[in-house]
Amino acid sequence: MTEQVDFVLPDFRAVAADLRARRVDLLFDALDAHGNVRLCEAMEQLGVRVTAKVTNVQNWSSAVARDYARAPGCRASLWVTGSSRNFQDTDHPEVRAFRAAMGERADSQWKLEGWAAALWFTDAARSCLDRPDGDGLTRECVEAYLNRPEPYTARGLLLPVRFEHLDRPPATRETCLSVARWQDGRGWVSQGEMTRNCATVPQLGYRP
Repeated sequence: MTEQVDFVLPDFRAVAADLRARRVDLLFDALDAHGNVRLCEAMEQLGVRVTAKVTNVQNWSSAVARDYARAPGCRASLWVTGSSRNFQDTDHPEVRAFRAAMGERADSQWKLEGWAAALWFTDAARSCLDRPDGDGLTRECVEAYLNRPEPYTARGLLLPVRFEHLDRPPATRETCLSVARWQDGRGWVSQGEMTRNCATVPQLGYRP
């Protein structure tokens, strides 16, 4: 089943009531942080419990305990998925480097992904400056680095990524996923190593 929420006048209570009536136990959403909190509060008020409420990177932050204070049951079911390493995964040296540099501001997955993007540009720029036969730091050189066939991982912060133009994508491809679950007192806890959370899945074409 699918649910749509009016962008201007969202009725989260009606959505929560429908979830309860249909006995939904697994919920995937594409809501922003404010919408997620409102939906969780509506679910809490109506006693709606799901096994997992899987949300997106925008909601992957340290603000969960505060933002979902009035919805502890829904908060306990929060999961997130993405393509970057959990910003709380301090066992990884690059996450530790990110957190050491950002201090108290290292509080969300968006910021870690911004950090990874900065590493990508920095590595591209260095590759241009290190070329003795090149023209130095130029847009053409940076784009050539970004368009390399070799996948980029930002030193392990990202799942391998590369830009490709394919006239016809393969029917399937092995794809990996970063997964974390919220736990009160611990924050976002990684669910397995993202480079091993992989499966062969269908591929969809994309035309900008």
